[in-house]
Amino acid sequence: MKNFLSRSIFLFFFCCISFSSPPAQAVDFFPSDLAGDWSGYFLESTGDSSYWISGVMSIDLQGTVTGGTWVAASGATGTFVDGSLVMDKGGVLTGTIRTHEEGDPPMEIKGMALSHGKMNQGKDLVHGVVLKNNGNMDLVTFVRKGGASYEESDIVGDWFGFFHSTDGEDARDCWTVDMGIGLGEGASSGTWNFLLAAGSGSLNGKFAMNSTGSVGYELLSSGDDSSTLFAAGGQMAESKTAFATIDGRSDSSLDFGLYLKTGGSGYQVMDLQGTWAGYIFQSTADMAYWVYGAIRLDANGQFVWGRWEAVDGTEGRFTGGGLVLSQEGLVTGSLSTSDGGVFNVMSGAMDAGKSMMATVGSPGQGIADLAFFLKMEPGFTWPAFPWPIFLPSMTQNR
Repeated sequence: MKNFLSRSIFLFFFCCISFSSPPAQAVDFFPSDLAGDWSGYFLESTGDSSYWISGVMSIDLQGTVTGGTWVAASGATGTFVDGSLVMDKGGVLTGTIRTHEEGDPPMEIKGMALSHGKMNQGKDLVHGVVLKNNGNMDLVTFVRKGGASYEESDIVGDWFGFFHSTDGEDARDCWTVDMGIGLGEGASSGTWNFLLAAGSGSLNGKFAMNSTGSVGYELLSSGDDSSTLFAAGGQMAESKTAFATIDGRSDSSLDFGLYLKTGGSGYQVMDLQGTWAGYIFQSTADMAYWVYGAIRLDANGQFVWGRWEAVDGTEGRFTGGGLVLSQEGLVTGSLSTSDGGVFNVMSGAMDAGKSMMATVGSPGQGIADLAFFLKMEPGFTWPAFPWPIFLPSMTQNR
């Protein structure tokens, strides 16, 4: 149990790091903010294996899921049948979604619950955690699709990427990349580092983006890993400071992650002040699962308050520590927890809007964590977490 808490703390220590400078202006959220088409990227765990699923889902003004399609890394395809999402004034979401897999009998409908999610301040991205009624667990990112006009040049610049990598079975790790993206063949290059394997190397190749913000790439990895990465899906947020992506490699491994564009050298430690919601996918060689929660930091990046909850209902609190933010928007630090554990932040970045963060890290013992964080609204309090929603018994998901 103590090890479990130690892993979760890291997740949550990250989730709480605040990146916006005070004072911040409150943003009110409404169900109609969900209306439109959303590109969805799911990092799914069966407990002992993990893989990605992607798709596009349509939602109406009342938060009702009206349709959509999805595809899994295995090649399985299907539809989003229906569902209902509820979002409060602070942008916190819960709800249920039902799906159908092609080849199944028409009445064989499967279900999932958005146990907890948060919309960002720009209203163009949602992070959350999903629990399916067969016990599968997902870290999910939704990015609004078709709500803005994009130029290919919007992807040009310096980006930091944070990823979970898996062979689909028991080989899991997290990795980061410091990527300079340009236009044209061979115009993009960067350096990458794996977390647990302690490997490093370079990526070189081509990125492309169309007028709807869909991102593609083909990148050659060299160094301690030699493979080619082929984008299977990607979508840039309307803010143009983040894009979610999934890919497959020539060695058959899979990557799921998020790129953030930083804001040069204009960060201050006070950008950490505030309350942050965090969603973390934690994995070992034997299992993978999610944790979510919140943490509050003061103007010096020091811990004020925080708590977390895991997919199995286990919960805990943070008790001390803090984060360090460099002038370039890079994050390190550590948090202690009520079970006596300590989590060390190993690599993280804040986006140029100072309202999003992504990190990777490990508390040791072969544990790898990918975490996404969104800033909560000023004055927000989180006295208790909603318990994860469990769907009534239906046909189990595969």
